[in-house]
Amino acid sequence: MQPGAGHSATPLRWRRVFPGHEQELRNARYWLAGLLPDYPARADVLTVATELAANAVRHSASGWDGYFAVEVSWLARPATIRIAVADGGGPASPAALAALSTLDRAP
Repeated sequence: MQPGAGHSATPLRWRRVFPGHEQELRNARYWLAGLLPDYPARADVLTVATELAANAVRHSASGWDGYFAVEVSWLARPATIRIAVADGGGPASPAALAALSTLDRAP
C-alpha cells in the first residue's frame, strides 16, 4: 500500500535497518523514495532523511561496522510524515561540557 492511499487516523509505518557504510546512504534514499508519494515537500524530506543517515554513519558507532535504522510514519489526514534515524551511539556516555555549566552561574 502506498502512503496516502488510506484515510485512517492510524499512521502507516515502515522501518529498515542498513549497514553503517557510506554507500548505504544511496540505498536508504532509494528505499524511502519508493515509499513517498509525489508531493511538493518530497525532495526536502528525502534530503533531510539522507542527511540524518549520513550523520549516523559519519558521527556515531554506526559508521564503525555498525548499523543505522530509518523509520517512516505517514498519516494521510492531516498529511503528516515523520522520519526518524537511529544510530549506534558514541564511544562513551554523553557528558556535559564544562563551558556549558558556567551558563547556570550567569547573573
